[in-house]
Amino acid sequence: MVYNPQEEYRESSIQHSQSMILQLHSELPLLPNLPYPQQVAYHNSRIVLCLHSSTMARTNSFLLAELPGQQYQLTACRSPPFDYTVSQATSISIADPVPDHQISVKRGMPLILLDNTGHEEHLEMGTRLLLIAVTSNSLTVKPLTGSTQGLNVTLHRLTYVPQNQRACATHTSFSQFPVAAAFAVPMHDKYYDFPALHISYSP
Repeated sequence: MVYNPQEEYRESSIQHSQSMILQLHSELPLLPNLPYPQQVAYHNSRIVLCLHSSTMARTNSFLLAELPGQQYQLTACRSPPFDYTVSQATSISIADPVPDHQISVKRGMPLILLDNTGHEEHLEMGTRLLLIAVTSNSLTVKPLTGSTQGLNVTLHRLTYVPQNQRACATHTSFSQFPVAAAFAVPMHDKYYDFPALHISYSP
């Protein structure tokens, strides 16, 4: 067996980071039993900022596993050629505007809004949301901040079309909810001002 000091250091850093995050989220197992206003306050006081997308994905998966409750899969589906709402987001500095084809969620987790199409007047892209309910065609969420903080908002699937095919939908387009997990988010000025205890790291 070949000793790899860099790999050992990386694993040690990951374990140390996860230990810090567990301390930050020591009350996460109790979250589903709290009233919604307290759940909003909980996520408003905790946020993990990550330099690398791989670190962010690992942290979100780690904390999702710690949250009690049934896990759901939001699965992208092929869009019909007509009667759809095309995502208007072309770029966003906070996160990739195109959601994953498979998104694992649980009620009570925080999500990030990748596209505010249909909600332009009261939600900004990058807003964090508390997931309340899941159906095949809609998500009920409560924004953590902003004019609709704590109010129920319904999100529907959007259709995503490759940039070179926006003029007409083809079989390559798909519909998905415009969200991603948001226990951990990218390092961005928007979140440095967030009223939360931050952990920033980059292993």
